[in-house]
Amino acid sequence: MDIKPTPRRRLTVVSIKLLVAVVLAIVVITAVQTWLTLREAQQRGEDQSQTRLDASLQDFNNEIGLLQRGMSGMAASFADRPDIKTALIQEDREALLTILQPIFLQYRAAFQMSHFFVYDSRGRVFLQVDDPENYGSSSAERPLIAAVMNVGVPIGGIAVDATHVGVRGAAPLIEQGELVGIVEIDLAYDHLLVDDLKTRNDLDYTIWITSDIAEPVGLQALDEDLEAPIPELVYYASTHPNLLPISDSIYRDVLKTAESQVIFERDDGKSYAVMVAPFTDYRSETLGLVEIVEDRTESLDALTEDRLTTLAVSGGLLLLGIGFILLFHNRVISRPLADLTEVAERISHGDLEARVTVLPNDEFGRLGHTVNTMTMQLSDLVNNLEERVNARTHDLQLASQVIEEVATVLDPDDLLRLVVDLTKDRFNLYHAHIYLLDETRENLVLAAGSGEAGRVMLDHGHHIPCSTQNSLVMRAVRTNAAVVVDDVSTAPDFMPNPLLPLTRSEVAQPLSIGTRVLGVLDVQSEHEAHFTEDMQMVLATLTRQVATALDNARLFSEIERVGRHEQALSTITHEIQSASNMEEVLQIAARELGRALNVPHTAIELQMSDPPPDDHSPESDAQTDSDSAAVDRETVHD
Repeated sequence: MDIKPTPRRRLTVVSIKLLVAVVLAIVVITAVQTWLTLREAQQRGEDQSQTRLDASLQDFNNEIGLLQRGMSGMAASFADRPDIKTALIQEDREALLTILQPIFLQYRAAFQMSHFFVYDSRGRVFLQVDDPENYGSSSAERPLIAAVMNVGVPIGGIAVDATHVGVRGAAPLIEQGELVGIVEIDLAYDHLLVDDLKTRNDLDYTIWITSDIAEPVGLQALDEDLEAPIPELVYYASTHPNLLPISDSIYRDVLKTAESQVIFERDDGKSYAVMVAPFTDYRSETLGLVEIVEDRTESLDALTEDRLTTLAVSGGLLLLGIGFILLFHNRVISRPLADLTEVAERISHGDLEARVTVLPNDEFGRLGHTVNTMTMQLSDLVNNLEERVNARTHDLQLASQVIEEVATVLDPDDLLRLVVDLTKDRFNLYHAHIYLLDETRENLVLAAGSGEAGRVMLDHGHHIPCSTQNSLVMRAVRTNAAVVVDDVSTAPDFMPNPLLPLTRSEVAQPLSIGTRVLGVLDVQSEHEAHFTEDMQMVLATLTRQVATALDNARLFSEIERVGRHEQALSTITHEIQSASNMEEVLQIAARELGRALNVPHTAIELQMSDPPPDDHSPESDAQTDSDSAAVDRETVHD
């Protein structure tokens, strides 16, 4: 068949489309690669910010922990002083004030110490060095004092009162193994701490206290002009001048879960990485939140500059690539493409006889050969498709007929015989039989077989031990999967049967419900490779339905048997109730048991003996011996 040359106009359109597709592909690939590179750089920057914020939070917590340990140690040093113990034991408040007031003033000037308490053994204030007139009130219920009284060791913690948030340390005063009092000191920290951390880490810090902690003690916000982001928080200290536009849900989630979160925000033309983390005391109770802010503006500006450079380089490479593609396309692609286009259009319109005739010795030539091969295969597929569809539909109809005919059979033996006969006849097979696992699951016992060969094997009680290795049906049982052999002469585990000498191909399909294997449907053909994939699928569907039907039939038989036994028991019980003597009871029991068990003869044997006599006279002994001989055994037959 002659192929008309493609008009030049159509070749130009195709060439333009191909060029556009290739250029678009290069543009997309370049854009995606550029985006991935930039996204990777952005992600790397965010990961670095995350790492830096995590380290800063750890530094903050370490600083708080260091302060707590320092305060507990300082309290312990005061508690160990003999002069303080002596003054407390002697209840000499003036002597104690004389000792501690100079120390308090010195530490207040140097370290912002705000409070210095000495308690008696019951937790009552014996002396408040910074307010000597305050004494006698009980602090035993305060968590820190109660903890020291319970455990008897120094403890450091965070304290919140009306004027500040501070670190407190408390230590017991022990004299001869007895608790005589407690020393507690309080160090205020607010801007000094966050200012020091900002200087060291070049980050901004904000401390929020929860309203539940602040309101009971009367703590007020240090900067009333700075509104808290949510009502649950009160501002305490910050190195950042503005409140960042962070979602309220972030603060609430951190308060609820006590887990830190990192977010990235923009405000007033600047970019920030912000960590919001719980602020806890020594008991891990959340007192508020700490907000750590990193200004990422400079790093993002540098990243933007890198992006522009990357885009410029990518654009230059893209233009060079497009120029090379234009040159390559004009010299190598345009001419062969015209011939391939004509054939492809004919094929697309259903002309499966069209073939590429121009086959140069290059990729287009190989493409032409491929198109020709594909066209021939497509033609064969179209020609054979209807035949395959009809064959599969026929097999499915046969399987459906078999399933419909056996669906109403409730006797397991009748069901199996019907399945093998219908399967052999409807699918035009050489032989079909079914094995079932016995109760011990140690043997596959032939339950039904088609034709004379099946009858003979059934008469001989044919079975296969489960330990047998060279058996196709046993392999199906062990794997719970179909075993297909196209040529039995090549199968090492095929067991030849002298009753079936013409077997050439075989399928052993397990009868199973889920993972529970009931047996195997084994079908054989006198033709090699007779069982196609379509037929294997049909057989798999058939065996699943047969397994379900068999299981239902077994269940029905068991229910019927139990019903017969219960009916027989009811009949025997009813009949026995109307009996007038033991002999009649035994006769009824023997008769009804025989009927229930369907046996020709039933016998009941009783071993009986008299009770011992009341006296041991010779007459009674003789009478007992005589009676025993007469009624030693009584047998009732039916």
